[in-house]
Amino acid sequence: MLQLKPYDLLIFGDGKPFNASQQNFRQGRFFLNPIPVVSAVNKILTFKENSEFSESSIEFLAFKKNGEVFFKTPADILKVKNTGEIKFPKLKKLEGEFYSNLDQDIEYILDYEEERKTESINEYISLKDLLSYLLKDENKDNNKNDKGKQNKKLTFAKLYDVESRVGIALDRKTRNTKEGFLYFQDFIRFKEDVSLVVKLKNDKYKEKIKSIEFLTLGGESKISIVDEDIDYREEFEKEKNKIMEKINETGFFKIVLLTPTNAIPEIEGAKLILQVSYPVINYSSWINIYKDKRDKYPSRMFKIIPEGSVFYYKLEDKNNLGEIFNKYWLKPSFFVNEYPFFDKKFPIGFGLSIILAVNLEGKNE
Repeated sequence: MLQLKPYDLLIFGDGKPFNASQQNFRQGRFFLNPIPVVSAVNKILTFKENSEFSESSIEFLAFKKNGEVFFKTPADILKVKNTGEIKFPKLKKLEGEFYSNLDQDIEYILDYEEERKTESINEYISLKDLLSYLLKDENKDNNKNDKGKQNKKLTFAKLYDVESRVGIALDRKTRNTKEGFLYFQDFIRFKEDVSLVVKLKNDKYKEKIKSIEFLTLGGESKISIVDEDIDYREEFEKEKNKIMEKINETGFFKIVLLTPTNAIPEIEGAKLILQVSYPVINYSSWINIYKDKRDKYPSRMFKIIPEGSVFYYKLEDKNNLGEIFNKYWLKPSFFVNEYPFFDKKFPIGFGLSIILAVNLEGKNE
């Protein structure tokens, strides 16, 4: 696994004017986008191999700060407003009639057993605390352990600040400013000591990237130093069998996104019953027309479901559980095939996910 550590800082956002033909404003919510990382890696590989085009894909992507790895906090973890008290939901089956204008019947709900106002955390959770979340027995009291004592409070980190900038178009001949050609844009400036950890699909690319020692990444092409790091997926793998056994007992599980997706795929042998997701983001990027040429054009607009979103399932066929884990446990495959960024044959890094067991309230007590 590689660590991409900014030499001074890391900025996401394009410093060039967009549509420099009229006054405009662009604002967007940040999501963990593998495309800038893949683009930076491919650019270096193309140069290193002296070829027209090189390509690599990502199997794992996360943030790192002060020696700890961080992921977007799962959307079903909430906090009580003004107090910061952490609340976990309980899955309950609805009793009686429930009327909805949705296309499908609602059979289950998430109950936080909380009358005070709650809100999303919208920050980042450490690998250690995420593992604690994975192994949490949701059938027990939301905030108490087996002895009735208060659980350790989870810690969350804010990894970046939003920086707003203003620019204006210049006349190429006179070099004077153009009246009415202002643009406004938000940039993402990461805090000090925030880096990225990346696992490339092909190890031969890792060795070539390491030999170069640095690459340019993100908005304004800032330099990032390339170092070798440990494989953090091993921490998840230690708990895999325990989670599978628990799902076999309860018959329910949930999938948590570690990187964004475009849509929810159909899972054979399981039924989607609930989802808790962060707001959808509109996204477009630049793509090569042909892999062996430098020509680019903008892609169509995609709807992005951000990382941290959670999808609850009922396991309808236990024989399919192994296949579900083979496909979606720490694999970038939780997406629907859509050219060019969501390609089953060549996954860029979208749709990376983990799986954990869920207890149904009143079951297995």
